[in-house]
Amino acid sequence: MIPAGQLQITLRRARTGLRCNIVSTRPLAAAGVFSGKPVAMAINTVPLLFNVCARAQASSLVRAVESAQMREVSVTVASQREALVLLESLREQLLRILLDWPRLLGDDADAMQQPLATVLRRTVALADALHPERLFAVGGARQALLPWHTEQWQTLAELVQEMLFSNAATAWLARDGASIAALRHWTVESDTVAARFLDWLWLQPWRHAGASAVTPPPAVDDAALAQRLCREGQAFTAQPEWRGSPYDMSWFRGVATRPLVAELLRRYGNGIFTRCAARLVALAETMARLDDFFLRGEVLAPPASMVPGMAHTEAARGRLTHLVELEGERIERLLVLAPTEWNFHPQGVAARGLENLRDDGDVSLEKEAELLIHAIDPCVDYALTIDSRWSPINA
Repeated sequence: MIPAGQLQITLRRARTGLRCNIVSTRPLAAAGVFSGKPVAMAINTVPLLFNVCARAQASSLVRAVESAQMREVSVTVASQREALVLLESLREQLLRILLDWPRLLGDDADAMQQPLATVLRRTVALADALHPERLFAVGGARQALLPWHTEQWQTLAELVQEMLFSNAATAWLARDGASIAALRHWTVESDTVAARFLDWLWLQPWRHAGASAVTPPPAVDDAALAQRLCREGQAFTAQPEWRGSPYDMSWFRGVATRPLVAELLRRYGNGIFTRCAARLVALAETMARLDDFFLRGEVLAPPASMVPGMAHTEAARGRLTHLVELEGERIERLLVLAPTEWNFHPQGVAARGLENLRDDGDVSLEKEAELLIHAIDPCVDYALTIDSRWSPINA
């Protein structure tokens, strides 16, 4: 396994406000180890090599290979793969929420350990029971969904809903998560971890800090994207931009037009509170999609690409793209475009948002920065340094 690497984030005070510098030690050249390797070996190794969003990585690679080979895959296999990606996203989002939000509230950390461990254990057990090693083989092998799978999902969903929503996720979306007024009523009336956290956050003077003008991208043409990936290689994947802008490619894209999030964006921008509330919307929508899959037998469709050898996956961090070139049964070249490189671009949504935090001293600033970073990317490993010295450099 190659370590996921780290983002080294430094905030400095300048005459005109905060300045952010981001240096990455993430192993961006790791995909190069697959050049010349058999396809089957690469697919089996990817989840071990990339220890963050491993299922999303496996899904992207196997679908990119199948696309390059012009291989048809059954709708059932594609749907079950997408369910595994959603379960992984659910796990990563829950991990951050149930670790960070109670701690910021000052809750007893030990009180959350058991329910968090139970939820994570059940999530992993359900995903493993779908046999990812078979689903992520080239062509895939469909699995029979049993009553056990349905029962396990129902139990898991009830646990999560009790901790976060005090209601079914779909009902919360339709009522409590439908507008700012409805959300505020719910945060005051409900006693879940999520409600109490958002109520606490609303009372902070810096709740809307961290907003920036960096937005989700317009439609990106896959053929043009593939050309840039092939032409620029790691130079592009290390610091991607489109038409001169390092767009917000995080999970936030998927919920930016939902009624509550759109209202928050119009009134307050894309700062801390908006992103934390949007995270709850995204998690509820993930659970609703898994309800559709496990309880109603509906098909889950992964993002499509018409470019041979290209595949997209909506991971916990945002959109992950793989582009593969094959030579027979071996990989000639693999390019991986991860959402973290978009979002932590030196001029990206994280850097610009961090520069727009409210500077009320190191302690408050560190708390704001932590919330914003994890609201952009729940999986990222980072080290934050706040330089307390005022500096005219880059002022």
